[in-house]
Amino acid sequence: MNTELKAQCQQHFTRLAKRGVPLLTFDCPSCNTQLLTTRPGIDQVWDTLSTCWHCDCAFLKITDHYEVRTQIPPHLSNAKQ
Repeated sequence: MNTELKAQCQQHFTRLAKRGVPLLTFDCPSCNTQLLTTRPGIDQVWDTLSTCWHCDCAFLKITDHYEVRTQIPPHLSNAKQ
């Protein structure tokens, strides 16, 4: 991922934190860099295909109110955008 996009991601989460938006931290399943995501409500579970803004690894992210679980699908294990 290019430097400009990384900076935009960091600025986005900084703005959210300043506004009091609840965030969760988790580790990228490929490079172990600590990443951020928004926290869903108590009874919500969100799933999405995400990309690490440090190493460009694509992974599945499942987020509930308390934690983030990640998995690199087998067919994406070597995928780089």
